[in-house]
Amino acid sequence: MEVSDIIRMVISGLVGGIVAPFIMSIWNILSPPKETSYSEKYDYDELLKRNSGINGIASVLSIVGILLVVPLYVFIVPHNNPWPVGLGFGLMVILPSAYITVVTMVDGKQRLFEFFRFYELHYKVNKKSVMIVYVIVSSVGILSAYQLVFNYM
Repeated sequence: MEVSDIIRMVISGLVGGIVAPFIMSIWNILSPPKETSYSEKYDYDELLKRNSGINGIASVLSIVGILLVVPLYVFIVPHNNPWPVGLGFGLMVILPSAYITVVTMVDGKQRLFEFFRFYELHYKVNKKSVMIVYVIVSSVGILSAYQLVFNYM
C-alpha cells in the first residue's frame, strides 16, 4: 500500500464524516420519527438510560465492521475491486444489528421494540425507513461476501 492510497483513505473518511450529518438532517426531514408509540412505557430520558450502553457498543461494532475489510484491500483484493466496500458497509449494519437483537431479545421482543423506539427518538428518524435501509445495506454486504469468497478465497 502506497502513501497516496493511505491519504486517499483518510480523505474519504473525512469527507464521509462531513457528509453524514447532512444526510441525517435530510433523512430526518423526509422521514421524521413518530410522535408517539403504541408501546411507549418510558419517556426519552428513561429510554436513554436503558439503551445508551447498547447503542454505544453497537456504534463501536459498526466501526469494527468497516475496519475488518481493510486487510482485504491491503493483502488480497485488487484496489479497484468494489466488493470489500460492499462487505464493509454490510458489516457496519450486520454486526451491530445482530448484537442489538441478541442483547435485547433476552428480555423479549418488547425490549427490542423499546430499543428501536429509543433509536428512533435519539437519531430523529423513522424506524421503518431505517429498517428499509438496513435490509438493503445488509443484502449488499451478503452479496459482497459471496463474491469475495467465491472469487478470491
